This record gives sequence, C-alpha cells and structure tokens, in this order.
Amino acid sequence: MSAVKRILVPFVVFAMSMFLGIGYAKISRNLQIGGSVQISPLYDDIYINSVTPESDGGAAVTWYYNTALKAEIFSSDTANFNITVRNQSDKSYVFERLIYGYETGIDGIYTGDGVTATLTGLSSMQALEPLTSLTFRATLSISSGVVTDAFFLKFNFIEKTGSEILPGNPDPEPDPEPEPTPNPEFHDDFLGLVEAILSENDKCLNDQNQTLIFDAVMDSLNSSKRPEGHAPIVHCQVKSISGGTMSSVMETVNQNIKNQDLHFIFEAYPEPEYQDSRLVLYMYHGIECKEAADGEEILVYKQIVKKNYDGVWVEDGTYIGRAEVGEFFGGGNNGALVRTINPYTWKAGAPENLQ
Repeated sequence: MSAVKRILVPFVVFAMSMFLGIGYAKISRNLQIGGSVQISPLYDDIYINSVTPESDGGAAVTWYYNTALKAEIFSSDTANFNITVRNQSDKSYVFERLIYGYETGIDGIYTGDGVTATLTGLSSMQALEPLTSLTFRATLSISSGVVTDAFFLKFNFIEKTGSEILPGNPDPEPDPEPEPTPNPEFHDDFLGLVEAILSENDKCLNDQNQTLIFDAVMDSLNSSKRPEGHAPIVHCQVKSISGGTMSSVMETVNQNIKNQDLHFIFEAYPEPEYQDSRLVLYMYHGIECKEAADGEEILVYKQIVKKNYDGVWVEDGTYIGRAEVGEFFGGGNNGALVRTINPYTWKAGAPENLQ
C-alpha cells in the first residue's frame, strides 16, 4: 500500500463513520481494505453480515461496515452481489432507501451518476424484524468510462415507530392498535387526522363500506392518465371517491382539531405482494405546500396502514420526514395535476430548518 493510501484510508473511513453516526471503533466486522487489513470491532443494530459476488463484472466490493459498502469500479458492465443484513436488536426496522456517495459530502467519494444500483428482494418500507436476517441482491449498472476506487452506497434502515411521535399526542406512550369506534373524540393535529382516517366515520377506512379509499388508490395505480414517473396517489381534495373527495374526512375532525390546514395523500404500497392489504399515508401542512417553491422540501409525516386478518385497518409504522413540493398527478378520473408532495422524494428526518 502506498504512503498516500496509508494516510488517506483511515481519514476516509473515519469520515464515513461520522456520517453514519458511529465512532471509528465501531466500524463493522469483516472490514477489508485492499485485502490487506481486517477489523472485527462492534457494530450497530443493523449491519451487513456478508457480501457475496454473484457476478462481479466491472466492480468489486472492497469493504463494508454498518449498512454501507465501498466498491472499486473498473469497467462498464453489470455486477451482482448477494448481501445479507442482520438485525441484532430487539427493535423492528424498515428499509428506507439507498444513499449514494454524492449525498454524504465526503471528499474523495465518487459523486457522479455513472453507477446506479437496483435491488431485488429488498424494497421501500420492507421490515427487518428483531433478531432476523435478510438476503437481497444489489445490481450495479456501470456506464462506459466510469473508473473509481471509491463508489459508496448505504442501505438505510430506520427504526419502526408508531403514531405516538405525531403532533397532537399528549401521551408519549404508544397505544397498541386501538379499536375503531363510532364518533370517537379525536386528538389534535396529525394524530387526530390518523385517528379519523382509521375510524368508522363515513368515507373513512373502517366505515361500513371499507373500500372507498382503497379502491380510489388502486384506480390511481392502474390509471392510464397517470404520467410516467408520477406516483400512484390520491390527493385529499381530488374527486376520487363516491360523493366527492376525501376532504370530508378533514371536515369531520375539524370540530376537534385546532389545526385545520392538514392535507394528506394516499399512495399504493410499493411491494406488490402487500398492495391488497396496505396503504401509505402522507400528511403535511397545506399552507407550506402552497407557499413553498417547486422542488423545496417540507415536513411530511409518513404513516403505513394495514388491514388486519379481521379486516380492520390499523396503524403499522409512523415516520417523520420531508419531501419535495410540485405539481403531480392527484388521482381521480380527470387526470389533473395538483400541488402536493412527491412521495418518491420522501426521506426520513425533518427538514433542516426544523432539526
């Protein structure tokens, strides 16, 4: 190893460690740098347990730690790696998204767009339960002319939390799957909105029909009017269900919720095998969406809801995040664009101005 590399490598490793929120002494096991150094220290709740090349044409993984890996890219080709991640904790996690090197701000990391990664066997919001492992395939597609020994990729998992994190909750203790009741007293703010949507009130998920919202979202998923690249969503103020819009849900809770500027959209669940029993709900302040310039990020809460074995819709994970504002397909029959957030840009963690 050259003198330059002996100096550079520890600093790059240390910088990545700080980015991931772990100390230098906690870089994960099996760390390999050029095949000459191995470290087996502590690791966090979720960590990469193994990386096995299936076809390494054009790339080779040189080391990995936590849920991140570094690869050398030496020719245009397609490389496949089988990756196993382990949850050693007693907490549930979900996969949020891939984080590329250009997002880290670390000097010396490849920041171009000539390498893209696709995953098989791991998708957005897929759960990794306590004391379990998951194996998936990562495929690197490498454009012509790309050569680097510092391609960085992180598989970002976030802890599964409940609606107790939502504004409007006076009690931080979670309420495990509360049963819907007719004409309930809702909490304030976003928590009250979730309670209303899951209630038995008219046009809500657990009303006597139970299919109005779900059918509207599925119509959006299969709609020929949805532009390419736009998410399959239904906006709360788009005419998409029998009798009008889902804004009636907000009208129902306005008597109880002080903040009457709550907007929401429903999105079809990303995993096809669960699309008949899960939906994704995004909630944000309408005034922020109207005033924000296109492309800016605003605070957005992400709520997963699922249908239980008994047919009752319940909460299944709540997360704070941000997403970009713009004009997007809003669902319904007319194919109109609405000003809302783009679910495809949602990232965990509040916007910088709220952190």
